[in-house]
Amino acid sequence: MFKEKYGIDDVGPYEITSARQITRMLASLCEARNDLKLQRLGMDATLTTRILDIDEARGVIELLPPLPAMSDRHIPNASGLWAESSVDGVHTFFQVASLALNILADGPVWEMPIPETIIRLQRREYYRVPAKAGRPIHCIVPAGGNDATPGQAVLVLNDISLGGASLVDRLGVMDPAVGTLYPNCRFDLPIGSSVVADLVVANAREKTLPDGQTVRTVGCRFDALPRPMAAAVQRFIVQLERDNLARDKRSA
Repeated sequence: MFKEKYGIDDVGPYEITSARQITRMLASLCEARNDLKLQRLGMDATLTTRILDIDEARGVIELLPPLPAMSDRHIPNASGLWAESSVDGVHTFFQVASLALNILADGPVWEMPIPETIIRLQRREYYRVPAKAGRPIHCIVPAGGNDATPGQAVLVLNDISLGGASLVDRLGVMDPAVGTLYPNCRFDLPIGSSVVADLVVANAREKTLPDGQTVRTVGCRFDALPRPMAAAVQRFIVQLERDNLARDKRSA
């Protein structure tokens, strides 16, 4: 299924294991009231339902039973069953450990355990997360100029995804021509590790900062990002989302 739809053989770098982030993603699916499709890998038949609620105390997801599924005999075998849904173009997949029928005051619901792992993919574009304001993340690019090591430039990260990164190029040291390759660029991430990657320019745009200054942002894609580097980027994205969520709660 993943190879067919997304051209991905190994979904490891796209796995989310943070319990807090998994709960947030499931809550977004619930709030969006989007369909949740249950399907076995390699099979076309799907069963469509919807998330009604997330019961964190009991560790279960409550689902709308598809009619006429109102009894135990209508519950499919969970072996090899996957759930799929999407919000804003971000596709979410997780394995179904079990399914059970529970009769509540409001009526019958299906229940499944909250998954320990969720796979998050996008068909056309990777999920991008803005860098945290006030704590710049630097990328060392072999572009010359600036105050870095001779023959290199220090740029600030604007946003990042598993597909690439956008860099703030204040001094115009990068060639904005699409397809320009910058090998061995280094991102110094505040998670105890650095990512070294080849960057290929995909676009260049002008951006106006809060102080009114206009700078160029250069969007780049990762060129054949090795799996250990992809795993480090994914950990950083999880940390960024956690920090952004905490900031939003403080300002609410």
